[in-house]
Amino acid sequence: MEDKIDKNDRLAKWIEFIANEDESQWEVMASKDPIIKKAVDRLEIISQNPENRWNYEIRPKVLKDITTMKEGAREEGKAEVALEMLRDGVDLGLITKFTGFTTDELLELQKSLKRDQKD
Repeated sequence: MEDKIDKNDRLAKWIEFIANEDESQWEVMASKDPIIKKAVDRLEIISQNPENRWNYEIRPKVLKDITTMKEGAREEGKAEVALEMLRDGVDLGLITKFTGFTTDELLELQKSLKRDQKD
């Protein structure tokens, strides 16, 4: 029966991987198939102690959160610059050039500025 299984068949590779209890053979299998390599890498991470595993899993989320915070701060700073320029009566075209806001966005900011001044 074993002679009838194509060793290059992906399903056969997975069956061999899952059925193999000898971890030393995993690296050999991983070297022959990138998907199996990825599975072996993940298994190694999962088998680490809980703190290392948590650090591995949380890192991408933390990096994404930091990027989001930076982008938010950048946008907030840009809005503050645009508002200050609007207060000083700077031409909308010039504000657009330096902040990247569209004319419509600047008009909305200008409306909110006028509302704030009324309050």
